[in-house]
Amino acid sequence: MSRRILWSFLFALIIAAIWVAFIFISYIWLGVFTIEGVQFRINASLYILLILSFVGWILLVFNGAIGLFYLPFDLIAYFANEPKELTTEQAFAKKAELETTSA
Repeated sequence: MSRRILWSFLFALIIAAIWVAFIFISYIWLGVFTIEGVQFRINASLYILLILSFVGWILLVFNGAIGLFYLPFDLIAYFANEPKELTTEQAFAKKAELETTSA
């Protein structure tokens, strides 16, 4: 394996460990709720599902907002850099040039 793959794997493990630690600590603090003086604890799998869906919604909103903000810029750049139509002579010349460079 190359060094780059190993470093990326290491960083992915570090990020996953931080994420697991965050969920565990928040479960200890936020996993208990009280109704009429009786304490209840949320099931751990349900809590993880709730946290991950909440974070997913936040990321979706953030990425959607960025995408909608940059959509007009992308459309304008596509229009400005649109390829020009070639004439028949230009197309045959380009084809001949590609055939000579690829051979």
